[in-house]
Amino acid sequence: MLFVIGFTAMILVAGMLRHVFHISGIVTLGGGFVAGLGIGAFFVTPWLAMNFSMRKPALTMIDGVNVIVGCSIIGVILSAF
Repeated sequence: MLFVIGFTAMILVAGMLRHVFHISGIVTLGGGFVAGLGIGAFFVTPWLAMNFSMRKPALTMIDGVNVIVGCSIIGVILSAF
């Protein structure tokens, strides 16, 4: 069930990133990468850190890197098509 929830969440993130890219006019691979990286680093990771603040900081850092890499990959894929 966790994988289904995670997959559904990533589809929702990709949909919102596509909307932001369309509104912002981001069409290059580099632009998609940087925008995805920025959204992951400055929107999602702080939210993640606040919601799971009782955990060890190392776990929050690992999850933050996963979010940043995932959003960057989504940004490149969305920009490619």
